[in-house]
Amino acid sequence: MDINTPNNKPLQTPPSMKTGKVGKAFLVYVVVLAGIIGLLVFLSRNGQDTATQNPMTDGTSAPIESINNSGNGSSTDTSGNTASGNGNSTGQSTYKDGTYTAVGSYMSPGGKDSVTVSLTLKNDIVVDSSVTNGANDSTSSRYQNFFISGYKQYVTGKKISDIHLDVVSGSSLTSRGFNEAVTNIEAQAKA
Repeated sequence: MDINTPNNKPLQTPPSMKTGKVGKAFLVYVVVLAGIIGLLVFLSRNGQDTATQNPMTDGTSAPIESINNSGNGSSTDTSGNTASGNGNSTGQSTYKDGTYTAVGSYMSPGGKDSVTVSLTLKNDIVVDSSVTNGANDSTSSRYQNFFISGYKQYVTGKKISDIHLDVVSGSSLTSRGFNEAVTNIEAQAKA
């Protein structure tokens, strides 16, 4: 292919352009660049498998103790939240010692989901906890199970008032239900 220049002398197309080598090299470059960008996006999303807590917390943990609440009464409110405890609160505790259970809900792409959270408190510190999967579909269930497998390290040994989780094991929506349940437990346990 020849191109005419302003002085009407033909401009020859370089041989490499005729064979498409430059076009192929450019295509390879674009594909490699897209692969690198895709890898970076993938790694940045999968790197979120740690929980972030409220920046107001100091990150310290208290010793874990076991509590025996045998013989204590329990109550259930209309939203399914239950509480049991001995009513004893020592020192400057804001919350009554005991085991408290609440349901937290959140919206996921599959609809409304919930988790049931149970926390055992001793001197405002969470000494034991459990979360029960309440998902309505397999995708939500999978993410709730991811959350359940990784949340305890951010809860046990912490003051209940300092607990606020954002992303745990790649699960961000389950944290919303968990945080709602913790807020309900705080209301139940107020001294």
